Amino acid sequence: MNLFPFFEDIEGKLFLIIGGGRVARRKAEVLLRFGADILVIAPQTAMEGTRLGSPDSGGADTGRSAAVFHGREDENIHRLREEIRRTEGICILEKEFTEEDAELADYVIAATDESELNAMVARACQERKIPVNVVDDPALCTFIFPSLVRRGALTVGITTGGSSPSASRLLRERMEELLPRETEGILERMEGFRLKWKSCPSMPAKKKANRRALIRLLETENRAGDEEIEAIMQEERAKNWVIATRGSALALAQAEIVRELLKGRKIDAEIQVISTKGDKDRIHPLNEIGGKGLFVKEVESALISGRADIAVHSGKDLPYELAEGTVIAGIPKAADGRDCLITMKGRSLPTNARIGTGSPRRIVQMKKLLPGAAAVSIRGNVDTRLQKLREGEYDGIFLAKAGLERLNTDLSEFDVRIFSQREFLPAACQGILAVQCRGQDSVRRAILEEISDPDSAGRFAAERYMLKLLEAECTDPVGACAEIKDGRIRIRALLGEREAEREGAYADYQRLCEEIAKELTASGKNFCAHDRKEAGAERREKGSWKKQVP
Repeated sequence: MNLFPFFEDIEGKLFLIIGGGRVARRKAEVLLRFGADILVIAPQTAMEGTRLGSPDSGGADTGRSAAVFHGREDENIHRLREEIRRTEGICILEKEFTEEDAELADYVIAATDESELNAMVARACQERKIPVNVVDDPALCTFIFPSLVRRGALTVGITTGGSSPSASRLLRERMEELLPRETEGILERMEGFRLKWKSCPSMPAKKKANRRALIRLLETENRAGDEEIEAIMQEERAKNWVIATRGSALALAQAEIVRELLKGRKIDAEIQVISTKGDKDRIHPLNEIGGKGLFVKEVESALISGRADIAVHSGKDLPYELAEGTVIAGIPKAADGRDCLITMKGRSLPTNARIGTGSPRRIVQMKKLLPGAAAVSIRGNVDTRLQKLREGEYDGIFLAKAGLERLNTDLSEFDVRIFSQREFLPAACQGILAVQCRGQDSVRRAILEEISDPDSAGRFAAERYMLKLLEAECTDPVGACAEIKDGRIRIRALLGEREAEREGAYADYQRLCEEIAKELTASGKNFCAHDRKEAGAERREKGSWKKQVP
C-alpha cells in the first residue's frame, strides 16, 4: 500500500462502525475525541451509548426510529443523521447489518469478529464509493485508522499499513513518553509567535526562528521568556534578507551579484521579483510612458512596506529623488560603463543604417559618429533586442557593455564596437549597482557599506549630483562620467550637443559639478527643466501632450 497521511477535520462527520466488541468500542472512543458522530450497528453489544429503536427491539422509541431507519428515502436518512448529530456520545442500533446501511455514513469501519461479514461491508462500501476500514484485512481498506498521539494542537498518526498493529501501538506509547507534559502550552506559545512573525518577509528566517524557538521551549520545559524567543527571531532576521528586484534576466543577475557579496558576510538572501511599470509596458518608448522611476517605484514600495529588506537597482535607472525614508547604502564595484554598437558579423553599416535605440543621449552622440544613420525606437531585454537584430529589424543596436558582461552574453555571431568614454559619453551611473534600504535600518546599512567599493561609490555620488543639478530624466539627452584616482576626480558631462569637463580634488566634486552645470546651461538656468517646459508647450499646441512623470 502506498499510504499518504492526510489529516482531515472530522467534526460532524458520521462514522458507521459495524460490530460491538472491544475493537469497535476503542475506535468509537477515539473518534469521539475528534468530534465525530458515531453510529454503531451490531446485533447485540455491551457498549455504552444511546440506543436507537429497531423493529425487533421493542423499545419505547421503536416506532419513531425504526420508521426513520428503514425508510430509505433521502429525507429519512437526513432525519436519522440529524438525530445522531443531536445525541451526545455513541449511538447504537442493535440489528443485523444490511448493505444499504452503508449509505448513512461518511466513513465506515468494519470491526466485527467475522471475516466474511467484514468483507461484505467492504464490498458494499466500495460499490458506493464510501471510504471503509476493515480491521482484519488491510487489503480491503480504502483508508487506514492510525494509532494516534494527541497533545493540544499536536496530532501524530502512526501506521504500519495494517502489517503490525502492535508495532504502531508501541511507537505511540514511546512517543507519549518522550513528549513533555508542557507540550500543549508550548504549542500555544508557538502559535502566538507564528502569528506575530507572519509579517516577516523572509521565509527562511521564519522557518529557522520557529525551529530554534521550539527547541528552546522544549529544552527549558516552556520556561524560556518571550524576550528570549523574540531575540531568536531578531538574530535570524539579521542573517536572512529579502532582496527586491525587477524580473528581467539582467536585474536578476545584478541581484545575484549582491546576494553573493552578502553570502561572504554570512548572510543568506532570497530574491523577490517585483513587476514595474516599465516592465509591464514593453511596447511604447520610455519617453512616452514616463521619465526616471519607471523601473524603480514598485521595487521601492516593496522596501517601504517591509516586504523586502533591500532593493537592487541599476544606478542609471534611479531618479535623483528616492522614496522618503530610504537611502542608497551599498555600491558594489562597478562594471565597465562603456557603450557598444552591435552589428551582425561581417556586415558593414549602410549610410542610412537603422540603429535601435530609444536613448536621447545615444541619439545625440550617434549623429556625430554616424551622420546618415536613423535612430529607431527599440524595447525589450538584451536577448530580445539581439533577436530583433538577427531578424533584420535593425542594422545595429546600442547596448551597455556592463549588461552584456553580467549576462555573459554570447556575441560570437556579432561584431561589437566598444566606444571609449571620450568618444561616446555613457549615461550617469552606467555600470553601477545601487543597493537601497530603509534609512533607519542601521544594521543593514552598516553591512551594505562593507560590500561597497569606494571608487564606485565616489563615482555614484558625483554623477548623481550632476544629474540633480540638471534635474535630468531619461527623456533628456544627458550623460556624465567621473574618473577617480588618488583622491582626485575628473568629471565630464553632456547636455544636448554641449559638453563640459572639470578636474580637481574629489572633496570638491560638488563645486566642480556646479561649474559644469553652469557652463552647460550657459545662462545659469536649468536647461533640462526649461527645455521640457518649452517642449511641453509645443506638444500641447499640436494636441499631442503626454504628461511627463516628475
